[in-house]
Amino acid sequence: MPHAIALDRKYRAAGLKVVLVHTQQRIDLESFMWTRFPANRAMVTGDNPIAIGDAAGLALPRAALVGIDGKVLAIGHRNEVGKLIDELIPRELARMKEGYGADRVVARARAAFLVDLDFAATDRLLEDHRPDDEAAAADAIEARVELQRHLDRVIDEIRGLLDAGRPSEALARFEKLEKGVKGRDGWLARIDFLRQRLAAEADQKTLALEGKLEAALAKAAKGGVRKGMAASLRKLAAPVPETPLGRRITRLATVWERLPDR
Repeated sequence: MPHAIALDRKYRAAGLKVVLVHTQQRIDLESFMWTRFPANRAMVTGDNPIAIGDAAGLALPRAALVGIDGKVLAIGHRNEVGKLIDELIPRELARMKEGYGADRVVARARAAFLVDLDFAATDRLLEDHRPDDEAAAADAIEARVELQRHLDRVIDEIRGLLDAGRPSEALARFEKLEKGVKGRDGWLARIDFLRQRLAAEADQKTLALEGKLEAALAKAAKGGVRKGMAASLRKLAAPVPETPLGRRITRLATVWERLPDR
């Protein structure tokens, strides 16, 4: 886990997504994270079971790296594939930034929607692209399919941020998405539900409240959780107990009540 968190800290801004699969209860895991990695800002999901098949004989912990095209590039025990993953991550991130494909147009298009979320212009570019090479033509069609999948992922990501009580992150991501689908009425209509949620859950009062939470988190990360901090969080959540942000603050208060005073 420490190595995964270090990778997240190093490459998150470049596009790496680190997912840790756990067997602990959510509240226990968050307590562990605050005890061991207080500066981390992991988004801990609910206690949803994951089907892993027959795990007999698997050496733990295991690690895997999935490339930007969905292919598994490395998988195995952390000690076996860790060095390979370290080497492959910057290569895959560079590939995402530069794009990849059978010709320059397709490569440029992939980079545009993967990095910049420039969905509308990229889709038009691929739609008009008529390469003579058969492989390039097939790759252009595949790139349009990937564009739709990535659009789905970004929409789900924003919804997940709202559900997790992270309105400022959701708003920033949505503004980039909205700019990227401008000119495509169907896509704009599709994300209208996010716009409505953000109007209700990312207003100035809510963002100000989240700012106070972030200040409390930064203070705790720097100096440790002190007596009275959990009570302060509960007061912070009191005006908005049933909102995603209110539930996030309340859950953090519960976590902090379980931590030793430092």
